[in-house]
Amino acid sequence: MTNHLKWLFLEDTQTATPLSTSSLETDAPIAAPLATSSLGTGIDTLTTTPLATSSLRTGKLIIIRSLEILICLFCIDTLTTTPLATSSLRTGELSDDNYRELLSKVSSWFKESEKVNLLKVILCKCEQFSVVEIERSNDPFELFKLLEGPGIISQSNIDVLIEIIAIGGIEGVYESIKHLIPTFAGFEKLIISERWNDVRKVIRFGLKISNADKVKIGQLRGLKVKEWDDVWILIFKLVMKDTFTKKSTEFVRLLKDNDMDSLATLLE
Repeated sequence: MTNHLKWLFLEDTQTATPLSTSSLETDAPIAAPLATSSLGTGIDTLTTTPLATSSLRTGKLIIIRSLEILICLFCIDTLTTTPLATSSLRTGELSDDNYRELLSKVSSWFKESEKVNLLKVILCKCEQFSVVEIERSNDPFELFKLLEGPGIISQSNIDVLIEIIAIGGIEGVYESIKHLIPTFAGFEKLIISERWNDVRKVIRFGLKISNADKVKIGQLRGLKVKEWDDVWILIFKLVMKDTFTKKSTEFVRLLKDNDMDSLATLLE
């Protein structure tokens, strides 16, 4: 860290005055306040505490500060992130063309993998728009545009998009992402926000449902055949009925009462 911090002392014997941006007598530029960023450093909100008054009797102290030393010394204890932030991504802002191409590539992967309904289940976690809005579209690109409205994803913030890709299990899109974002480190280093924990639990539940289970659950919940033909349609319909939130205890009991204990355990 000393490589980033230079100590310059004036040759007098005055008591050092408290440091502040207004009292420093130096030609060196004072660092401007750090701008809020959701990708460049993985930090969404950054605050610093005032520097303590020095008791050194070596004259006025001038600190030439760099971004790295500010983050290392002053900012770590006061760092906060938005609920959907992913601290492991450092992708920078994409151009409009690259951003649209990325959305298009990811959308194609969800469609070709026949996971559009799984995408809908994942998006149900986003409270900025209704489940009804999600239900209306079967186009992944249009579904991702729902995330743009409230600013959940943008050219300068694709953290949530990357998390959704990982949760949805379409890591095959990695090469396309790497082509557009050479600095992308890969999914193995991705830290998924805890916000998604309940969604991931529901997905694990869905992956364990057999064809026989689909029919049984669909009938028990009063759904039509077309609503349980695809397991993710079934899960989506159950989400719409608040099955995994307000009625989760009731649903777990229903599963146990109908010899689906192993599935019930996944939701407990």
